[in-house]
Amino acid sequence: MPDLSQVERAAAAARERGDREELFGPGHAYASLVRASYSAICGSMAPFDINLLFNQTADPSDPRSAFRKDYGALLGPGMNLIMPTAAAYLCSPGKNRVFLPAATDHTLAAYLQRVGFLGEVVYHDGEASMMAEIRRTGRRLYSIDDLGPDADELTVNTYHAMALCNSKDRVGDLSGYAAPEVHKNMFEVGEADFEAARRPGRKVYLKTCNTENAGEGVFPCDSTEEFLAELEGIRRRTRQYELNPILVIQPEIVGQNKSFQIFLRPQEPDRIPVVALTDQLVDPDGKKYRGSLNHVVTTERTLPVAPVILDLVERIYALCPGAFGFVMCDYFEQDDGTIVTFDPGLRPSSNTGAAMVKLWVEEMAGQPAGVTNSPWFDFGEPGMTYDEIVRRLGPYADPDHIVAHRLGVVPRGHNPIQGKTRFIIVTPTPDDYEPFRADLEQRIIH
Repeated sequence: MPDLSQVERAAAAARERGDREELFGPGHAYASLVRASYSAICGSMAPFDINLLFNQTADPSDPRSAFRKDYGALLGPGMNLIMPTAAAYLCSPGKNRVFLPAATDHTLAAYLQRVGFLGEVVYHDGEASMMAEIRRTGRRLYSIDDLGPDADELTVNTYHAMALCNSKDRVGDLSGYAAPEVHKNMFEVGEADFEAARRPGRKVYLKTCNTENAGEGVFPCDSTEEFLAELEGIRRRTRQYELNPILVIQPEIVGQNKSFQIFLRPQEPDRIPVVALTDQLVDPDGKKYRGSLNHVVTTERTLPVAPVILDLVERIYALCPGAFGFVMCDYFEQDDGTIVTFDPGLRPSSNTGAAMVKLWVEEMAGQPAGVTNSPWFDFGEPGMTYDEIVRRLGPYADPDHIVAHRLGVVPRGHNPIQGKTRFIIVTPTPDDYEPFRADLEQRIIH
């Protein structure tokens, strides 16, 4: 590792400039919303080890496999290795550890250590070995997913908090801006419920309530026939695995698909860092996430969503006073400016790593940057290590070059089995993303 971690370098740059956190003036109704700082958030995370692997399973004997499918089963071998790497942008090297799956490409971790993002890594071969290591050290684990009710003494957020704040049937409890929806026992749902939710030219969404992820548990329906077919499949799985029978029925909301992220620190409930304000890139099926365009967090951009954020924070603290860490919330901004929330959660999102990289660049450079959590780069070379990608990237993989030019990439995650990489792409502005991506593809793939 370099003499100073990226956290230390960013903090020093911010101190030298005298950066200010305020978004709104003293006494303003939204004064508690402040600009997030990469080094400050990493500092808040420093007492805890970090795990960003979803607690998924491909084991048919495990009831959770019905709604916690392994990413490898969903997207192909090695895809479960992608999300955990983002923990590198949340940690304080030398102060806390990051847990990564044993099959992670070690050259990827070595690169992140070499350039000062990542400190000590603990490779594990499953939840049991990870929790055994946490018990051995007596540390607490900050995790993206609940680890069951028996792990509360080892985790930062309790099972109760994670289950409550990440379940689709509790959106109305968490947000006063929640999308209109009906909650009903799925075995009492019928064709009349589809007709009641239907709007001309729009889909009806069925959502199961088992804290699914990656679009699992969300079923968009265009017709009565599709609705009844999806309903039958949902009922079959629910009976087989004795799952939560509550079903959410939601009319499709039309508007700009957006998201915000904030960071909760119970010790400072009146200072709420705004981590990200994004446009969501979603596949045509309306549920699969492709990436995010991260905007500069300004007073003007924060203002429309400020009451929504404060309402969400107030409700989370009322339900879970000790809630800590990243809170994400997807929402639609409709043409008339109305905001409708549909997926809040006490967890990092797929975009959190990119949002933290944006904060890092801006803290280091002292000026805005465009940062995009990009779709896949497929090298078509199974077995490719990240070292080879770094060689092809040249200066674009060098943090000093990235900061100086606000241009380059760091890994969102790498799948060495298939030879696929997801980059966090830094450009001077979001408008520069598409041409730079095209240039990257020519340089490192073609």
